[in-house]
Amino acid sequence: MERISKTRNEFDLFFRDKMEGKIDKLDEARRKIRKSRNKYLGISAMGILPALLFAQFFRSFDFVFYIIAIGFGIYGFIKIHGLQKGFSQQMKQEVIKETVKFINPAFKYDPEKFIPKKTFVNTNIFKKVPNRYRGDDYIWGYVYDSEEKTTKNLEPQAAASLNIQNTEQEEFTPISEKINETIGLNTGDANDTSENVPKTMVAFSEVEALHVTKRRDKDGKTKTYEEKIFKGLFFQVDFNKDFKGVTLVLPRQNLLSRFKQHNVVMRHKDLEDLELDHIDFNEQFTVRTTDETKARYILTPAFMEKLLAFVEDTKESATNRPVNSDLFSTFTDQSKGFNVKKRYVPYFSFKNGKMYFLLNTDHKHFDFNLDQKLDRDLLYYYFEDINKSLQLVEELDLNLRLWNKD
Repeated sequence: MERISKTRNEFDLFFRDKMEGKIDKLDEARRKIRKSRNKYLGISAMGILPALLFAQFFRSFDFVFYIIAIGFGIYGFIKIHGLQKGFSQQMKQEVIKETVKFINPAFKYDPEKFIPKKTFVNTNIFKKVPNRYRGDDYIWGYVYDSEEKTTKNLEPQAAASLNIQNTEQEEFTPISEKINETIGLNTGDANDTSENVPKTMVAFSEVEALHVTKRRDKDGKTKTYEEKIFKGLFFQVDFNKDFKGVTLVLPRQNLLSRFKQHNVVMRHKDLEDLELDHIDFNEQFTVRTTDETKARYILTPAFMEKLLAFVEDTKESATNRPVNSDLFSTFTDQSKGFNVKKRYVPYFSFKNGKMYFLLNTDHKHFDFNLDQKLDRDLLYYYFEDINKSLQLVEELDLNLRLWNKD
């Protein structure tokens, strides 16, 4: 498998050669947009505050002043949200897309699409099925075996024509099958030299899965309750290996931290708990499997060490990460800063030749804050979680090389 993770030195060279000048110009644009945002904040405040004040003195017309205040509030929200969204779209097109090419030139990026709900449910990790599911920033592509790498690249139009889900209602076909159908793999095309080259399909996106219920309170009023099942990065990897069954690697309650009040993890009668010969790993993770032999083959001592290091490194870097929320949620995120380590919760599902890796981070990875200066370190923070996750994918690929599909 080609190496897809990058070192910090490689990232610094990429930033110097490809991004430094572009980031400087974008930061200048950010300052101008922030100035416009502050102007609309001022206009809204000058309309809302007097209207609320007059409503207190002229009670017979208070509803009129409340409507005026609401109007100014809506006006400010629409204007500020439009500025934030426009800046985010510009950053995704000019920065994230270039960063994806740096990770792997064969990878494709669509900021509007995401891994579909059916795949999320198919992981067999979570007890509840989300009835509200959304996502964005879909990245996907093939990685070829480095020892037998072909010089033939995927046709550029192949991935562009994929119909990856961006709504819940679309019918789902496994992503690898869609790529195969599009580029002519497994169709008997003798001219396609990539057919026999060992390859790994990698796809990931941000997703948020919620379980929403409506209940009546003691006063008879209907209230809506949202239970967050998952919010973070969702990786789907087809290792092209022939291992059957299901193996789940799940955080124990002490690692679930703030999520322990929700019994989110699924229990299945066909899955048996497996105790591994690694004390530290057993303290933080529980393993459930339908095949003990294959589970032990997947979870080598080297991989368990990497997973433990990944958890600690990711949590540590998260504490120093700048807030990337918009204006309306920045204060909330900062007030919860002491909980930031507790947000990073990893889940793994190995099922019928595929790996699903879900990293709960409880924040958006590709949104940009107008109040945060754009520089090299900021861009690296966006890149870091993905890069560390790809290192785990590489380690797993080394473990599974003996199981090639026919």
